[in-house]
Amino acid sequence: MRELFDTGAPHFRWWYLMRQADYNLQYSDNAEKWETVIALARDGPEPFEGFEVAYAFHTFARRKLAERDYEAAVEFATLSARADESWPESDLLLAWYELDVGDGDAFEHLRRAVRKDQGALARIADDPAFQRHPDLIERLKETLRYGLMH
Repeated sequence: MRELFDTGAPHFRWWYLMRQADYNLQYSDNAEKWETVIALARDGPEPFEGFEVAYAFHTFARRKLAERDYEAAVEFATLSARADESWPESDLLLAWYELDVGDGDAFEHLRRAVRKDQGALARIADDPAFQRHPDLIERLKETLRYGLMH
């Protein structure tokens, strides 16, 4: 399917196009268009690295969460989190999901988010979903205080 749209554009341009497609579909309920864009991204040029890649897969993850397709949501959030080592959003999404369903290690995702961007700690502390888990916030603060983020 990618060959229909691939004009030999460099990696960045391809993923920028995917990000723009995500942005334009954010308020669309047209499942067929969403699945087409997701299929194009899955077949996109590797490596799956960089902010544009992370943003595209993060948007897919949020969409799949809204559709209650949790397996796909976790898959896309994981791809997103691995794609950009400076952008914490998908790590936060994975932590939120794991706290919500009681599966996995939310602390590890929160730790990774703070390691990527220490400003994420303030966002975590201010987020009502994470405030219900003050023990996690305190562990993060201690981990940061003692230099154990890595």
